[in-house]
Parts: sequence; C-alpha cells; structure tokens
Amino acid sequence: DLRPSPARPGDPLYKRPGVPPLRPGVPLGAAGAASARVQPPWLRTAALGLLIGAFGFHLLFVPLPGYERDLHLFGKWMKESVAKGVSEVAGRPEGGAGHMWCDYPPGYLYLLKGLGLLHGVLFGEISDTAIDALQTGELRKKGESLTPERLEALKRDVFRLRFLLKLVPILSVIAGAWVLGRIAGPRLPPWGVLVAMGSYAFNPAMIFNGAVWGQVDSLTGLAILLAAWALLGGRTRLAFGLVSAAILVKYQSAIVFPALL
Repeated sequence: DLRPSPARPGDPLYKRPGVPPLRPGVPLGAAGAASARVQPPWLRTAALGLLIGAFGFHLLFVPLPGYERDLHLFGKWMKESVAKGVSEVAGRPEGGAGHMWCDYPPGYLYLLKGLGLLHGVLFGEISDTAIDALQTGELRKKGESLTPERLEALKRDVFRLRFLLKLVPILSVIAGAWVLGRIAGPRLPPWGVLVAMGSYAFNPAMIFNGAVWGQVDSLTGLAILLAAWALLGGRTRLAFGLVSAAILVKYQSAIVFPALL
C-alpha cells in the first residue's frame, strides 16, 4: 500500500482542530496567515473612531501642569539641543563646566530637537521665560511683575511648549493601540479587537503617564509593541532593531532584551 499514512499527534504536519499546521522553517505568525480571521468591513471604521475619540480624550489633559520638574528639564534640553547640538547635551548626568545635567540617551534628545525646530517654525524661538514658567510656582512669580497682556502671552507660550512635549507620548499611545489592533485582528473576533485597542488607548496609567505627566514611556512602549509584532511575523532582526531604538529613548527598555533571546 503506497498511500501516505494520515498525520498523527507528534508529526510536524499534524493539524489539531482550530489550530493552523506547524510547518518547519515557517515563523509562528506566518503559520497562521492562511487561516487568519477575516474581519467585517465595519471594524476598520469602528477602530478609527475609537482612535480619534481616544486622541481627543487625551488632549483634554494637556493643560494640566504635569510633572513640572521633568517638563522643565525637557524644555531646557529641547532649547539646548537646537542651539548647541545633541552631543553637547546628551550623556552628562553630572553636568560640568559649560554643560547642563542630562540623564537621558541621545534618541530622546534628537526627538526634542525636532520638536524644538517645529516650535521655531510654528511659534518662533523658545524663550527661557516660557521654559521656567512650565513650573507653576515660577509662573506665579513672573506674573506678579507682568502686565495682564504680557502674562496672557506668557501663558500661551507655556501652553504651546507643554502641548508639544505631551503630543509625542499621546500620539505614541494612539499608535500603540493601533498596533495592538493589528496584532489582534487575525486572532480575535471584532469585539475582542476593539476591547484590546480601547483597553490600551483609554488605560488610566497611559493617560496619566503621558497626557498628564508628559513622560515619554509610551514611545518606548510603542517600539516594544512593534518589536512584538515583528517577532510574530518572524522578523527577528527588525525586532532587535526596534528594541534598540527604544533603549536609545529610555535606558530602562533594556529589560526587554532577554525576551528576544
């Protein structure tokens, strides 16, 4: 009898009910590509509406002072990176003669430099007064010696600066929710995809960390989510590159490296 025997448990070609067959040399994400769940057309519209709603909700928290100490430092690093270059700011945790204190890696400083250049195009040069006024105590002190018109102008400058600093973490949260939707799409029903996206986009911790405090952890989280997506597709080199980019924004992202090994 020359007919092939049916695949049995333990055989690499054995297919359990509801599980795509494992093929030698094919990444796990690709193995299930042929049997990926087909989503209804309305899901894309619903997901887009969810992301737009989440973005608007995050923007409501931008006027809050946030973590004033860090926002003040971010503003100073932004201006110095534009004026003197990132190399004159990065990697100087002890400060020193002619140098300001900075404990962030150069990746985030290049991002701040880009924001500073954008500020220059849209609103003009960043003033030291606006940077100092990111701290509400300093704003109150300066307001005592300013006319009402100049005080309102200073408040506008502070809001513009705070908006740019918080915009990056807000957009990173929205993009991270989109990535989760892309990961969940082939694996979950429509309601499961929306729940996954909404749980991330409206997560109180993500809102507080980015839209309220102005921290950049959601940007590193986005890079790590992209790395996970790349791993599911068998793109290991890309995943390593994305985690490396996350480390260049915040050193703490190095804790993810063991998961790639």
